[in-house]
Amino acid sequence: MSGYVLKTAELPVELPVDWRAHGLEPDEHVCDDLGWTVMPVTCELDLAVAEQFVAEDRSFALLEGGVPGTTYMVSARVRTTSRRTLTRSYVIRIAEPVSRAA
Repeated sequence: MSGYVLKTAELPVELPVDWRAHGLEPDEHVCDDLGWTVMPVTCELDLAVAEQFVAEDRSFALLEGGVPGTTYMVSARVRTTSRRTLTRSYVIRIAEPVSRAA
């Protein structure tokens, strides 16, 4: 598990994974981006990966949306030059809207 993130439904959040710090062996590199997954996905308002890419042994995802009060598991996967598959995950909770007194 890489971490826990509290996100609002309105604002996007970028998640990075530095594979050099999370699983790559010396002289090993990322050779294939296996993508990001979000669970659960039950409706069009759920958390979604808007963009994803890998650059210099780092993965990035831009997440948008989410249903307030819902907790999601977001995972990134890559294949390495040693033919290993690495996975890192985040728990993302979508914050409830703050009510403001009139």
